[in-house]
Amino acid sequence: MRAPDFCSAFEAIGSVVIAEFDLAGQLLHGNAGLHRITAGQPTSLWQLVAHPNVDSILASPPDPAGIVYTGLLTAQSADGSMLTLTGTIHRHGDRNKQGREQPQRD
Repeated sequence: MRAPDFCSAFEAIGSVVIAEFDLAGQLLHGNAGLHRITAGQPTSLWQLVAHPNVDSILASPPDPAGIVYTGLLTAQSADGSMLTLTGTIHRHGDRNKQGREQPQRD
């Protein structure tokens, strides 16, 4: 799937992790930084993020800028080691793998 416009500048950068997931937590797109962590294996949000709680992320309404979480993110790499990253989780519409908008959850 083509990278969303907001992350295309980071596509090849391995030191920055950009990932787009749908509301079901399935990976839609990841950049080189994500593929470095996951060793290129398909991953879901639940397989990748250990903290904050994924269900909390998905249930959080975004602020006016689309942000649902800012702070430390603990991710699990392909070899099972944990990485702590500083980051922000945004919610910008809800796309599925075909790129179509999904209905908002209440």
